[in-house]
Amino acid sequence: MAGISHLEGKPFGIHQTLRIDHIADAREKLAKAGVDAVVEPAHRPVRGLVGNEAELEANLEQVDHPETVILVDESDPEYMKPGQRDRMPDFPAYVARGENLVHLQTFSHAFALTGLRIGYLFAPQRLVRRMRSKRIARPVISFARVAALASLRDHREQVRRSFRTVDEGRNYLYSEFDEMGIRYLPSQGQYVLFETGAPSGTAVWAALIALGVLTRFGREWGMESWIRVCPGLPDENERFISALRNVLLSPRRAPALRSDGGLPRGLLPRTAEGEVAHVSLDRALRRQTRLERRLPTFEDGVRVTPAAVLRG
Repeated sequence: MAGISHLEGKPFGIHQTLRIDHIADAREKLAKAGVDAVVEPAHRPVRGLVGNEAELEANLEQVDHPETVILVDESDPEYMKPGQRDRMPDFPAYVARGENLVHLQTFSHAFALTGLRIGYLFAPQRLVRRMRSKRIARPVISFARVAALASLRDHREQVRRSFRTVDEGRNYLYSEFDEMGIRYLPSQGQYVLFETGAPSGTAVWAALIALGVLTRFGREWGMESWIRVCPGLPDENERFISALRNVLLSPRRAPALRSDGGLPRGLLPRTAEGEVAHVSLDRALRRQTRLERRLPTFEDGVRVTPAAVLRG
């Protein structure tokens, strides 16, 4: 969840950022840091946790709502187990009442439109007018708009297919992790976060790439030994578990990262496609290394970033 303080009459912009998992002590942290924005995933996609109405109301009190505009990025609620959705706040109802709240949704995962980078939002008209004045020209390609509208015509069956695939995949991963003695966080989202048990989860991530399996390292959330994986089709899940067993049982497979934090050479095929993939992954890894050198570390799930760091 994000809030931009006193948006009316002020330009859009975030001068300081506070990332939190628990907002009970947010007022004190906000006061000390002079923070203009608070960021917390409502659906907590990193860990696949579910928020609730009481938490949202408590958060609104802590950030001086309604003077603060609240941005709620609700990630993939379609993947929640039956009954879990009832625990979530009714975000559109807040918008309908004219609250200073912007509700974001995505077509990416449940609607199988990830590469098109399209989503939608609900917000009071006064905020929509402000956002339109700042919007970049033609932010969405025509094909994406057509695909999104078409997906809505068959959305019930598509969402059922997506949920069934992900739910079965999560359950399969849980059973394999239990057998391997791997700690994981049960998820209500598309992703499952698990602890590799290795000193460097990033090295395990790189070793999995060498075996043709792409996951996401947890160091960007201050969880170095953790990795996040997206359940796929049954054969893909089995391939992932086989590769993970291979890496964890053979520590020598985990390559040493380069001194600049980049991805080691030789992990991907020496083809044009392999080179493109290497450049992309290497750039992401080196960017994360640069951020870690500039940004404060997480403390109890919280990171306060001074404005000078963001401007530097």
